[in-house]
Amino acid sequence: MSRSIEFTTIHTYTPAMEGISLPVVLKSGGEMFKLLASVDKGASNCLFERKHAELLNLKLETGHRMTFRTATGRIDAFGHLRSHFST
Repeated sequence: MSRSIEFTTIHTYTPAMEGISLPVVLKSGGEMFKLLASVDKGASNCLFERKHAELLNLKLETGHRMTFRTATGRIDAFGHLRSHFST
């Protein structure tokens, strides 16, 4: 099943810079905040720090426990579907 994503703003980046970063807004209920997110265009998941879940008053540990392996080590995380964060 294919999905499409639509954006209201086009962001440009300098190819000479390390990686791609985009401004994003995370929302849950009445809570929201802005941050600059690093983009991995080949990634299947989005990872955010625990402090972001806490700022949004999310029950982080209710998600599916997942482990990611990176070039610098291992990251334990909790997976949530986008619909879990919608108001």
